[in-house]
Amino acid sequence: MKQRWLLSILSVLALLYYALPRLPFNASGMPQYFSLLWLMFALLAIGGNLAAFLYAESKRISVLDLTKEEHERERSYDA
Repeated sequence: MKQRWLLSILSVLALLYYALPRLPFNASGMPQYFSLLWLMFALLAIGGNLAAFLYAESKRISVLDLTKEEHERERSYDA
């Protein structure tokens, strides 16, 4: 699941790299508002995916860290 968030972050960064030189930040009126809103949404997408990536819990449990009783209990749940 972390790969999806990392891919999303990299995709938005690629979009920013491509779009920032082309967005008219110095214009007036609607083009400037569009540029600012587009940049804000891109930063929100990066922030949301970065937060999900950093705070995601790993669901893997190492077999070496379990006692024999815990290992047997895990095996009984898998069946």
